[in-house]
Amino acid sequence: TAVALVALLVGVVALLPRSGTDAPVVSYPADAIVVSMEDAQSTVAGAIEAAEEGDTVVILPGEYEENLVIDKDITLMGAGDREAIVLRPADPDQPILTIDGGDATIAGFTITGPGSSVSVVGSALLIDDMDFREVGDQWWTYTGSGWDGNDGAAQSILVELFAELTIRNSLFDGGGEIDIRGSSTAQSLGVSVIDGAASCLTGASGGAVVRG
Repeated sequence: TAVALVALLVGVVALLPRSGTDAPVVSYPADAIVVSMEDAQSTVAGAIEAAEEGDTVVILPGEYEENLVIDKDITLMGAGDREAIVLRPADPDQPILTIDGGDATIAGFTITGPGSSVSVVGSALLIDDMDFREVGDQWWTYTGSGWDGNDGAAQSILVELFAELTIRNSLFDGGGEIDIRGSSTAQSLGVSVIDGAASCLTGASGGAVVRG
């Protein structure tokens, strides 16, 4: 209908680049829940809580300090340059992002947080077009005389309890391993790795596929 078309155009036009800028054009559903640094009452956690199954939560550029839990089938996506949309943990001793139930998608933003992992528990998670920078800790350190392991190191991503992880077209720079446990599975497709990050898919008890 004409009303539906207008609503869709509003969602697209909201992110058209301003004159004289090179900002990318990013479209998202007109009924998406939008999080902006300009709204002091707006948080990513609050938007996730308000979202219903199948909804999209859109994050506009800025730096957000939150620990997030997704327990439903939703999409969490950045709108704009993924390097300009940054999520870091408010509490670095807790997972920066926990996927616990449902089939979630995260796309188009940056996660950073040494010592803090992404945890996927009994869920299906699609990671697409993401940056992971110094997420988790390096498990191995060269001391000059040999390699020492760090038993307390946090993983970049911990996948357990029959979870399913798919990573596409994303970047890992620094940080820890992707640890696959408890009959979980993982696919890594077209992923770039810098500085040893995610250099190991450990465990892989249910199977792992790495391409490109």
